[in-house]
Amino acid sequence: MAVRKIKENIFAVGVNHWDRKIFDELIPLPDGTSYNSYLIFGSEKTVLIDAVDTATIVFAIPTVLAGPHPLGAYATIFINAIKPKAKFTTAITSYGWGGQIISWVKNHLGNFKGEFLETLEIKGLPNEEDLKKVDNLAEIIVDKHKSLGII
Repeated sequence: MAVRKIKENIFAVGVNHWDRKIFDELIPLPDGTSYNSYLIFGSEKTVLIDAVDTATIVFAIPTVLAGPHPLGAYATIFINAIKPKAKFTTAITSYGWGGQIISWVKNHLGNFKGEFLETLEIKGLPNEEDLKKVDNLAEIIVDKHKSLGII
């Protein structure tokens, strides 16, 4: 596995898969392929962004000054750019006094062709009802994966 520093606290992590011979059921890969992820060390959280063969992408983005947190915005734009073949996506966001993060995410995922599942907007710190909604969303994702036969 190779690790390359992109800038302070952001690293590219990748590995070569020499045995993969075809991509997207169409494009020959005589020299194999590579898988790349991005490791981001934030002040409060560490995130590994990887969209290889994922069935569902969950965006969890807090609101900062009525807009998405910059790392959430970057992740959304990045995912839109690489056009993963995910079947489903959803967004969970929190806000203090207002925010339109769900619509922002949807507007910035123009390349996403899958189904947008139920989304969650949580005002302030999550309460028991909010946590039940997160559990319900997880059950929806599991059911969707079962419908595809992947679990």
